[in-house]
Amino acid sequence: MSSIGYMNYILPDEEMTIEEYFASCKDKLFADEKESDEARKYFLEKAGFQKMAMGKKDQLLSMFEDLVEKYLQDTNVSPADIDYIFYTDSLTINTDNGLRIPNEIQTKFHFDNASIVEVNQQCASCIWTIG
Repeated sequence: MSSIGYMNYILPDEEMTIEEYFASCKDKLFADEKESDEARKYFLEKAGFQKMAMGKKDQLLSMFEDLVEKYLQDTNVSPADIDYIFYTDSLTINTDNGLRIPNEIQTKFHFDNASIVEVNQQCASCIWTIG
């Protein structure tokens, strides 16, 4: 049976205020200004966020490598015992130079027995239900 036995996160160093974020991308994310304002208000008022961490796509592979290294150190799991690598964002699966992130993780950490499962799902609840 598959399960999630470990979770961790990493936040990029760069920060941006919620106001700056919505001002920079409202035309790209929302069809009309009303939707943008509603989303901005939700983050500020309901969620209570004032800032957000902003990473760049070219940092993703190194961020995942750092997380996997920490996982292996914290758990003492053998790379041979890793059965699956789930990747849940098809928009960021490739690095800018065409490398596939889960494949790079598999190779670097010798997860030779692991199957790579690409799930186009932004929420980890999909992965949770698999386990």
